[in-house]
Amino acid sequence: MFQAVKLSIYYEAECHQSRDFFNKQLWPHWADLEEGVKLELVPYGKANHTEYDGQWLFQCDHGESECLANKLHACVIKKLQTHPTKMIKCIKCLMTKKDQLSSLSDCLNEIFLKAETDKYWECLLSPETDELLVKHGDRTHKMFTHLDSTPKIVFNDKFRPRESYEAQKDFTKPICQYMKEICKKKNIRQGLSLQL
Repeated sequence: MFQAVKLSIYYEAECHQSRDFFNKQLWPHWADLEEGVKLELVPYGKANHTEYDGQWLFQCDHGESECLANKLHACVIKKLQTHPTKMIKCIKCLMTKKDQLSSLSDCLNEIFLKAETDKYWECLLSPETDELLVKHGDRTHKMFTHLDSTPKIVFNDKFRPRESYEAQKDFTKPICQYMKEICKKKNIRQGLSLQL
């Protein structure tokens, strides 16, 4: 029996390179590869957090709007983690919008969940979501002592810079090294990633 590869994506919600990875690499290949992947999304990136007077304060690489977008992504992940295709599609949609917060209902509509928009807003405004983002931050800081750029693509909890770089250019090349049977079964030819 084939053992699924753990794919962790450390990213920032408003980072252009992160957006490109979701849109040009992950999403176009997801339908073919999902059966062999255990997906973990970690929206945090080059942010920092500190506790002050019982509340968490966040500083994000692209400013306050990215901190809110990272929190929104954390809510999407929390609510859709058992439905990775819907989760990726929603996050991909959000990342293509100039104002991710105001685009939430449109992106939820793409996955037939527009009626649940209020639940996602409640999650976004909840203090528990700050704790969730802190966990993403702690996970990021544990994996990377110095994060110079995002996204970082990690296979089976072991960061290899070359694989991460290759995944951003041609996702099938590194992942098919871990999933040879599935790539062969699906006739995935490495080197054919979309460069839109």
